[in-house]
Amino acid sequence: MIRRPLVLLLASAAALVGLVILAVALVGIGTRTLQAAQAGDSPCLQSYAQDLPGSHVRYTAFPPRSICTFDVAGAPRSVVVASASPAAAGLGAVLALGGIAVCAGVLLAPRLRRADSV
Repeated sequence: MIRRPLVLLLASAAALVGLVILAVALVGIGTRTLQAAQAGDSPCLQSYAQDLPGSHVRYTAFPPRSICTFDVAGAPRSVVVASASPAAAGLGAVLALGGIAVCAGVLLAPRLRRADSV
């Protein structure tokens, strides 16, 4: 009966590795966005820092990146400030979700078998 604990150990390790990959990617994007804002070389981030109307920064999970939007002569313009590798983020998501799904399946399977036999 060592198989079930081993599967749980491997699946939970995969889920943790996936979460760490995603956390590193998202924290890296936030850090690079703050560094770009402090450098002051981006007109978009300068307009965002001055709270000009129409300027905002948004973050997307897939693909992982930060996007700054601002108005230039009445027309909105978007600039990607920082981004992470979509392949790394996809790998992190697959590991995290896959590990969680395997753990849930291994933990719930005996209960489902007992419910079917009653």
